[in-house]
Amino acid sequence: MARNAIAPQTIKSIEFAEFFAENPHKLAYFPVFQGTRGWWGELLGTDAKIRSKIIASAECQLYEIGCGEAVMPRQRLYAAEITPRHGILQKLKDLAIGVKDMIATDSGTILALLAAASEDKVKKCVAVSGGEFYGTLGGY
Repeated sequence: MARNAIAPQTIKSIEFAEFFAENPHKLAYFPVFQGTRGWWGELLGTDAKIRSKIIASAECQLYEIGCGEAVMPRQRLYAAEITPRHGILQKLKDLAIGVKDMIATDSGTILALLAAASEDKVKKCVAVSGGEFYGTLGGY
């Protein structure tokens, strides 16, 4: 990209943990198309974070993913496992916690990608619902 004075390399698939272990100072630009579910799971357990989001089209967003320091985003992304209960989606909405993605697990819970400005609000809401907070995945 222009800021690094090099052209990006295109690859067909990426294993985030392996890529950043071998290239800790590089960035990955990952396209996420409308309707794609669970694409961010590979980021769990790595030091890689979503650093910014580029709207490529109405159907596609391009996420910049990298390690190291980045500008603190206004919206932070969090991973959590939530037990589906009556009113949980309304509670998230009331606390200004956005649901960016969710996928059902075999155990009957929901693995969710949540967006909010306050980590404390997300942690408390997840704990009250009987879920488990996994941590931050960056932001935009």
